Amino acid sequence: MEKIKTYLQNHIWIVYLIIFMGILCLHTLVPLGTGDDPWFLDQFKKGIIAFSVERYYSWTGRNIIEAVMLILINMNKWVWYVLDTLMYLFLLYNISVIVCADGYKKLSVVLMSFIGAFLIPFNAYGDAGWYITTLHYLWAPALGLFVLSYLMKVIRKEPIPLWLYFPLTLALIYATNNEQMCALIIGFYAVFIGYRFYKKETIPFYTWLVLLVGLLAMGYHLTCPGNAIRKATEIETLFPSYSNYSLFDKILLAFYNTFVLGVYKSVYTFYLLNVSVIYSVYQHHGKLYELISYSLLTLLHLGVSALALIRPATLSGLQKYMTPLNHIDYSDLIMWLIILYGLLFIAYTLYLVYKYNDAQVVWLVGLILLAALSVRLLMGLSPSIFVSGRRTFIFSGLLCAIVSQFVFTQK
Repeated sequence: MEKIKTYLQNHIWIVYLIIFMGILCLHTLVPLGTGDDPWFLDQFKKGIIAFSVERYYSWTGRNIIEAVMLILINMNKWVWYVLDTLMYLFLLYNISVIVCADGYKKLSVVLMSFIGAFLIPFNAYGDAGWYITTLHYLWAPALGLFVLSYLMKVIRKEPIPLWLYFPLTLALIYATNNEQMCALIIGFYAVFIGYRFYKKETIPFYTWLVLLVGLLAMGYHLTCPGNAIRKATEIETLFPSYSNYSLFDKILLAFYNTFVLGVYKSVYTFYLLNVSVIYSVYQHHGKLYELISYSLLTLLHLGVSALALIRPATLSGLQKYMTPLNHIDYSDLIMWLIILYGLLFIAYTLYLVYKYNDAQVVWLVGLILLAALSVRLLMGLSPSIFVSGRRTFIFSGLLCAIVSQFVFTQK
């Protein structure tokens, strides 16, 4: 076994090839022509520019992503098979690079990155149709993490070749065309610049450029007339009482929805984070009661998940806030128990990470977990949280996978 491990470490390309072939095979098994894809295929006859203008004024500002998708959906399906599989590998590459320098060359880091990414159910990338969903929720986070990996290179003082700025800029333009990824890029770059400014350290010019592009992209999304029309349409057809909700109602609903989604829609990255924290406590010879208590939290989550799969009717109370409601029942004990569990899970995770890791890792883990939660809570400001379902959790799930790696790899 040790010889195999050493051989694969020295020939890491074999691991990438195996993953590539496996994910490519999965692509060939998915049913194409589902969800919104047939509609987009039909719209191509209007022309990309005319279609993009129409969509901007009637539905969405994600025009760059949809333009790429329109081109791709009209090509041979094997072009999408290969490109989408390569993008999946690029996602793993960027997670590995963010976790540690030359992480993409380390067998343990690459395998952990694959596990973290694959714990997001593969069929989630086909929820709204395979072409449109992957270009939004696989390509955007893969390219967005590439942009964020630049920050880690700066923090580690790694040399950055001049040619890298060109693909970084292309990735930035594409990634910020998705609102969730745009918010994450703005948040992380703003914190980085603010910290460097406070410490009176050098702030690379490119970080200012990324922040500016991110803010311009967010302004584009916020002023897009189509986004306002889509929101009004979704409220009218799916969630008439949404306009009566207060800001607190929307955030509370999004918080609850986030944690229950992990149970009912099988978003398993929570478990990887749990296992990583347990391993960290064990590796650092932590106290027995900490191992037992955190393991019980993990088993509780696993038990509820298993029950949801085997006997979903027994947990119907949890599903209550997964669909639009006329009002939030603040006397609902189940709702408050779920919220309490979510807060306890976050607080205890941060406590154990704080206790058994160095300060830099603690701050980084805390920031990423806050971003993972915040980018999901933002969805509560729109009824799309019910329309889009688990695919809006993909960004948060990938951030949880990154946190898991940071915790797992600390000695």
